[in-house]
Amino acid sequence: QGLSNPQTQGMLDGDSVIIFESRAQLDAMGGLAEFERRRNRARDIGLEMARGWVRADPDAPTAHLALANGYYAAEMMDSALAVVERAIVRPGFDTPSMRVQRITFRLLSDDLGAFDEMRELLRTTPAAEMRRLPAF
Repeated sequence: QGLSNPQTQGMLDGDSVIIFESRAQLDAMGGLAEFERRRNRARDIGLEMARGWVRADPDAPTAHLALANGYYAAEMMDSALAVVERAIVRPGFDTPSMRVQRITFRLLSDDLGAFDEMRELLRTTPAAEMRRLPAF
C-alpha cells in the first residue's frame, strides 16, 4: 500500500519496485499518466486485499489496521477513521495502539477533539504500556 501513496516516487511493476531518479526514467516507463494509472491500480489492489482480509478474519485487529492504512494511503481519511471507529468497539480491539491510530486519523481529519482523547489515553495508560506502542 505504501507504493500507492501519492508522495512516493516509486511504483510497482509486476513483482519489481521501481524508484524514479529522473524524469527520463519516468518517461521511459510511459510517463506521468502511466505512473498514476499504476499507482492507482496498486492502491485499488491493496484496498481490495485488505477488505478481503477483514472479511476473512474480522477478529484480527491487524486486518482492520491494514484496511485503515490503505484508505490513508489513498487519501481517504474519513474512510480510514470509519474503519478504526468500527473496529475499536469490537471485543478486544479497544487497545492503546488502536486508540492512538484513531487519534492519528482524527487529527489528520482536522478533529481537534483528538487532543483531548490523547490526553485521556496518556492519563489512563501506564507509561510502560505506552512505550511498547509501535512508532508511527
